[in-house]
Amino acid sequence: MFAEGFPKEFNQAYLHAISAISRKTVNNVPCGILDEYNSDQEIYYLTDGSKIRFPYRICFEDDDNAYKKLDGLEKNIYDCIFTRHCDGHIREKHLRNLLTAGMNEWFMPYILRLSSEYVVEIIEIIYETIRDKDNRQIQDFCRNNPILLKRAYTRMKSYWECYHKTQYPEFEQYVGKKLFEECYFPTRIFEQPGITEEQKADVFGELDYSGDTVTYTYMGKTYRLTSYPYEPCLYLWENDTRVCTLHNAYNTWHLKEAFSAGKTVSTNYGKDYDKEFDEAGFCRVLAAALDSGRDDMDLFYAAKLAKGKSN
Repeated sequence: MFAEGFPKEFNQAYLHAISAISRKTVNNVPCGILDEYNSDQEIYYLTDGSKIRFPYRICFEDDDNAYKKLDGLEKNIYDCIFTRHCDGHIREKHLRNLLTAGMNEWFMPYILRLSSEYVVEIIEIIYETIRDKDNRQIQDFCRNNPILLKRAYTRMKSYWECYHKTQYPEFEQYVGKKLFEECYFPTRIFEQPGITEEQKADVFGELDYSGDTVTYTYMGKTYRLTSYPYEPCLYLWENDTRVCTLHNAYNTWHLKEAFSAGKTVSTNYGKDYDKEFDEAGFCRVLAAALDSGRDDMDLFYAAKLAKGKSN
């Protein structure tokens, strides 16, 4: 379940903690662990060299009676696991337990992941709890994980853009930005410098559909694009890791057929954003999706982000 989610010296406590987890699932969903976006491919490093990774979501019922029987370390482990719960209220409950217990470094992978997600109330709790504390241990962890820190920041910013911009029109005032820049890594420059108009023609990458496989090369990396018949999803892979899923998108054969003929692809999904793309425009959508740091998003959200990048 979370066998690599904690330092190895906690193995006995981990086994006791997971034995307390109910095998009943919320609403009797058939699977208690959801990780279709390969979140366990995100490896966090602790200062002692330990590697931490865990799945995206769990759907097991939260058992308060079993939790009460655990000792302090076992409760901390249980709390970390349940910060990945499918119910935001349960995530918040166990986050509060962790924050009350103190800021152990091995909590940080779970807290950083929560900090990058869409529930602004959870981000506010983290910020208000740690903003006035000595966060050097947190910052040491962040320095050891620069790639995942940047990915978390861009994911957080993407969720602000999609869901919270009406409530917080200025990103400078958004609590997620304050959390990252004041608490996690005050000296880090998260934003990329601006690009010139001349650079924009090349900065969004390029598609290659000359062979049997459609690929997309962006920022020095080549991603493989896959899809399934009759399923409106497009999957982007880096080697064997699925890095992003675009929902309500296109099959690869559709892209190849249209772009090889110099035509556009279009969709009936979406609201106020672009619904028709030429090859260059679609590259902008793919670039925006990857830059967001999110594991998945709807095509029209990616189009909204791409529109902002192009302006």
